Amino acid sequence: MEVPPAGDEDFELNREPDCSYSLGELKASLDKTIFYQIPLSTDGPPKPYPERFVYNWSSTASSWVLSPSYSSLVIPSNSLPSDYVRMPFKVDNQSKHKLLGTSEWTKIVNLLTSSSILTTTNLISVIKDYNPGLIKESFSVLSTLLDECYTPSEREHFFSIILPKMIKLTVDLPKLIRQPIPILKQRSNHSLFFSQQQISSLLCNGFFCTFPEHKQFKLQDFSFSKLFSSPKDDRFNRKLEKLKCILNYLHRVVSEPPKGIVSFERRHLEENEMVNWSSSSLKLSKVSVHLKGTIESHGYGMIQADFANKCVGGGVLRSGLVQEEIRFVINPELMVSMLFTETLLENECLLITGTEQFNKYSGYGNTFLFDGNYYDPTQLDEWGRRYTKIVAMDAKSFPGNKVRDQYKRLFIDRELTKAYVAFMDRRKLDRKHLCAVATGNWGCGVFRGDPQLKSLIQLIAASLSGRDVMYFTFGDAKLSTDMSLIVNSLGQKKITTGQLYQFLIDYGDYVSSLDLDQEKEPLFDYVIRKFLTEST
Repeated sequence: MEVPPAGDEDFELNREPDCSYSLGELKASLDKTIFYQIPLSTDGPPKPYPERFVYNWSSTASSWVLSPSYSSLVIPSNSLPSDYVRMPFKVDNQSKHKLLGTSEWTKIVNLLTSSSILTTTNLISVIKDYNPGLIKESFSVLSTLLDECYTPSEREHFFSIILPKMIKLTVDLPKLIRQPIPILKQRSNHSLFFSQQQISSLLCNGFFCTFPEHKQFKLQDFSFSKLFSSPKDDRFNRKLEKLKCILNYLHRVVSEPPKGIVSFERRHLEENEMVNWSSSSLKLSKVSVHLKGTIESHGYGMIQADFANKCVGGGVLRSGLVQEEIRFVINPELMVSMLFTETLLENECLLITGTEQFNKYSGYGNTFLFDGNYYDPTQLDEWGRRYTKIVAMDAKSFPGNKVRDQYKRLFIDRELTKAYVAFMDRRKLDRKHLCAVATGNWGCGVFRGDPQLKSLIQLIAASLSGRDVMYFTFGDAKLSTDMSLIVNSLGQKKITTGQLYQFLIDYGDYVSSLDLDQEKEPLFDYVIRKFLTEST
């Protein structure tokens, strides 16, 4: 693992597994759905659970058979199909759980397996045969990658070795996912536990565009078709580099099936968990400010912030390529969250634990480039997940004429709530067992957030959660200097979280008093001048 660049604060922050606490026994429950058998297999990838299908995918109601070890799991008998992901296949419970012969799935399987696919033209033709709605799509990005970027030997290896394994992993989906996948709905707290192999099958199906349209506006599309096509412009190169990352991942997982576990936890902050920001007397956490470095590399063993879109994944399967999309293509298992995660509300986040990094990269946005394989050395926890916690937390976006609204109490409270639900731990652990937060300029790009404001909001939220902060300014030397100065000043004056919150509110009142054409004093300068130069 990399360590933070020399010259930054040198105090140690908590990292997992060093600060970890026993997780206890993992069991399925009303708030946990587990798709593999427990205990974990020792001779290969985890075995799917249950051993046979227990659900009629085409029915209007659920029909479940639970083993004794899962007896605590109770599913309402009147659950509607809209509560679950629409899968590419259906199961007939009355014929010993065989796949229905008249389904679209049969057509997909026949087209993918009936004859060898040896060229890019063949591959595109097969995908379009069972997706007539894609007939007019160019698939220019996919064809450029396979026919122009791959060498003849790489192309031959792909079509003769890799693609047949991808097809097998695709059509094996009904063998690997043997119960409905609940949608992580708004206003709910629920976790899904998948094996990495199950996720790879779901992602292969995304690649081959087998999932039916879900027709739910709260969910992202889970088809790679938009990634495959683009006019020849900046979007084309972005998509090409992202597709290189995804295909490298697919090469890896079909060649050597991964054996770990990944969990997806939707967190909804309940009314009784809301914090009175202004009355808190908790002291502020430590902050380590870093000019250089990245959240994923130097924040290992910490809660790592994903500067998310409220539709998790953002534009990763389109042309988007900023912080969230980059994280999703270097850790492609993150993308499966788009299949079942409804749009995040203002008091919600998604915590993803255990994903593996498969790709290296350089650049950002239009300069992003796939940079080869990454072999992830991260240890596994007692549930089989990597000690990699990535939290999708969406910031508020402010249009150009509303940028100053972010200093109003309403929006400060919104961002505090979002950061708090992202950083909190419901287990009420001792602070020594809570890893730090690795974050940075959250919502400060196209969403137009003020880095000075967002850094202090995140500091308050982390402090209330009992976590220290590793903050990356991504090369902004002035922000690094100014932030180090203010956090040191806040510490020396023993400012509490409630006092700092009030400073932000007072600053918002000051900004509101200005005329639109008046230049505002920077937040850090205001706080130091007005509060920190006085005795407290």
